[in-house]
Order: sequence, then C-alpha cells, then structure tokens
Amino acid sequence: MFAILPAVLLVGAAEGIVRLAGWDRPTLQTTPLPEELAGLMQPDREFFWSLRPDTHTTWRNTQVSINHQGTRGPDIPAKQPGELRILSLGESTTFGVNVSDDQTYSADLERLLRADKPARPVTVINAGVSAYSSFQSLLLLEQRGMAWQPDVVLFYHEVNDYLPTSLRDASNNEIGVVQTDRQLYESRTQRGHRALMQWSALYRWASYALAQAQIRKFDRPNADNPLVTIGLPGYALPPLLAPVNTGDTAAKPAHENALGRRVTEDERQANLERLTELCRARGIKLVLLHPSYRDSTRHECLLTRFAAQHQVPILDAFDSLHPEGIPRRAVFTDAWHPGPDGHAWLARDLEKFLTALLLQR
Repeated sequence: MFAILPAVLLVGAAEGIVRLAGWDRPTLQTTPLPEELAGLMQPDREFFWSLRPDTHTTWRNTQVSINHQGTRGPDIPAKQPGELRILSLGESTTFGVNVSDDQTYSADLERLLRADKPARPVTVINAGVSAYSSFQSLLLLEQRGMAWQPDVVLFYHEVNDYLPTSLRDASNNEIGVVQTDRQLYESRTQRGHRALMQWSALYRWASYALAQAQIRKFDRPNADNPLVTIGLPGYALPPLLAPVNTGDTAAKPAHENALGRRVTEDERQANLERLTELCRARGIKLVLLHPSYRDSTRHECLLTRFAAQHQVPILDAFDSLHPEGIPRRAVFTDAWHPGPDGHAWLARDLEKFLTALLLQR
C-alpha cells in the first residue's frame, strides 16, 4: 500500500493539472455541415450523425420533411400484404439537397411505380443522408433498415468514400481525422476506450496528442487527390478543419487531402460484400447505382468491377444525369447535386431498370 499510494497520488495530481490546464480538450474541429447549421441533422452515437426526426422546414427554398423514423418524407407505415417496398440508401443526392420532398428521385420513382402497378401498393423509403459514406449506410441498413422490411435496396454511394476524413459533422476532431469511418466507429464501440475518454483527463490528453502527432507525420503537400480515380477532376477541396482555439493555427494541417480517405478501397470492397451478403440472406433484391456528378466522366472503378464479379444489378446514373444536348449546368444545381429534372430523369431510368429486373424474378 505504501508503495502504491505515491503512484496513485502522482496520477491524481497529474489528472488535476491536465484538467485545470485544459490540455485534455481537442484542438481541431470539423466545420459544421450545412444541414447541421439548418437544424436538419443531429449527433448520433451509432452513425456519427443522422437526420433529426419530426423536422419540417424550408431550406434553400425547398420543402424538407423528416418523418418520425428519421427518413425524408412521410412516416413509414406498416407494410401491407403484397406491397413492393424499396429502401433507398445513399448520400446527399439521394437525400435530395436543393430539391423538395416530392422532387427527389425516390419520390419520383414511387409515383412512377404506382402508376405502372396501380393494383399493387408501392412504397419507396428515402433513407439518404447528406455526407454519408457507404459504411454509414451499411450500418443504417443493419441497425434500422431491415426492420422496414424492404423487398429492394437501392445503394447510391461514391464520392464521400473518397473524400478526406476531415469531411464529417462538427463532432469530428483530431482523433477522427486520423481514422477511417470504420475505424472511428469501432473505437467508439470499445467500452474501455469510451470509459477512459469519459473519465480520464490523462487518457484524453494522450489520445489527442497521439492524433496530432499522426497528423503532423502525414501532413505533406504531394498527397494524391483520390477523386481522379472515380472519373472526377482533382478538385481543390475547401478546408474543413478549424482550430478550436482560433489562435492555435499550428494545430491545423496545411494539406487536408493527405489525411486519408474516409473509406479505403479494401473497406469499400468489404462494405459491398457485407451489403450483398445481408440482402441475399434476407431474399432482398440489391441494386447498385453508380453515382454521377456534374463534372463526372464515364469510368470503371471498384463499384462497377464488384457488380460484374458478384452479379449484382447496377444502373449507371451517367446517362440519366448527362442527357445528350443539355448543358450540365442546366441539370445540376452545383458540382454535386442534380436539380428536379435530373432527379426525374434518374427516376425514369431507374423505374424501367427495376421493372425489367423484377419481371425476371
């Protein structure tokens, strides 16, 4: 006891000093996503962030309704006998940034299918969330989506997987910055780590200091821009990290692209494999959508190769969102998000694709 007591007192004193000095606090924070600032999102321990249930507002001159279950659109009713139910997972295009509730491709698809099959109930659930990666949507399917009993799952994911780890919600700090989405999720589910982060100032200080050292190690100007591998130009991405203390500019990395991707190629492959396994085990038809953005070029990538190797149906959105003879800026509201016409054209092609696919069953 006499041998242990000095060590306990020393640790206790160190805990107190670290707390009083404020060294156990993060020095970096991701700037909030626009949807956070608009009150459409909330922090989520499982998914990092999620849509705020029971939210009805006007944002960017569009009507946005988030139902009681936390998806966009009307509340999800109990499934009817014989109903065709489609779960639409994806990023901000699926959510429908810059279009109203009834203008998203999921809403358009539901109307088209109902008109085509008037005798059969059809529901399309829009579970897209802005800035979600394929890992987050996979978690959403596992933890909530299966309870909605989908017959078909649509999966629209590409660009967010390839963006740096600084693109998350405002809860992201230097610890998240040096981890992929999967690594960050797994660290948060470790009980020991969570308990120590909650109760020990020394542990928090050490965790932040280690992350800051990793950031300095990888902060290099010649980092590759991974967007070129998915048919996009090497955009100069805007800085997303800001020092918590505005005077501490040394904490901010100069080259955020060097931080690493939110989802590595191996993790993206694993996400697709798990997604396929889940759907096949439940008898759910999985349809991959190959996303396309304003400045996209037609390309092959991990997603298209996976679909071919595993015989998963895939619809390339390139033709839908780049119709011949129509300027790209007339289809898209910005570099990433299609306007109402783009959503309508994508829904039209998707309805034809699904109808042909379902007739094969």
